[in-house]
Amino acid sequence: MPTLIGTKTKISTKTAVALVAGALILAAAAAGGISLRNKSGNSFFGTQGYGPSRSYLEVKFLTRNGFITAQPGDTSVNLGRYRLRAVGSDVAISDFNIPMLVQDIVSSTPFALGTDGPVNATDHLTNCALKDFPSGTTISGPVFPPPGTGMTPTVMQFDDDFTLAAGQTMKLQLFCDMTLAPPNGLNDAFAVDIGLPNNIAAVEPPPSYAPITVTLPSPNGNPPRAYVLLTQ
Repeated sequence: MPTLIGTKTKISTKTAVALVAGALILAAAAAGGISLRNKSGNSFFGTQGYGPSRSYLEVKFLTRNGFITAQPGDTSVNLGRYRLRAVGSDVAISDFNIPMLVQDIVSSTPFALGTDGPVNATDHLTNCALKDFPSGTTISGPVFPPPGTGMTPTVMQFDDDFTLAAGQTMKLQLFCDMTLAPPNGLNDAFAVDIGLPNNIAAVEPPPSYAPITVTLPSPNGNPPRAYVLLTQ
């Protein structure tokens, strides 16, 4: 089972990386020559060789191709399953942000991010949580759309920290309840698809906080290969 760690008094990933940045920069400068990327939110240390070269977090989308149907008011609707694997070192995950994809008129074209015409993801999805499979233990969340917490118009923001031991594999399932809002037409489609590098924040556990590279060898894609169809 993953180890849960506190969130209310935690040091954010960006702050933690900043704390070790000075020491890393000085060491690199002393060795001669240094090249840094800008503050775009990307893993600027991981690409410079300062972190463990063989350590990474692998994230795979495992949901079977196709769609499931849901109706307004349904609870615990499964929007996807992810497999996480910690390679080379322990991995502390502080942010697991999942973009929401929406399609008003179901077709083979790519989904829109968060909103498609009159359809908004936050009007239909609520009480979303990441749960361990097969135990059903809640690992992060739940998050709610405004006036709740944890959802922007486009992204579910899970920030409950958890740690995977080196070599550990776990599966996370994303469950959401459907609100009572009806589909705009005969049906609306909803999906999720993580896009790297900015959606998952992973570092070595304290005290090092060394950034960990995240790989996504099997995403859901867009058009998504798995989605939820909301029907009347």
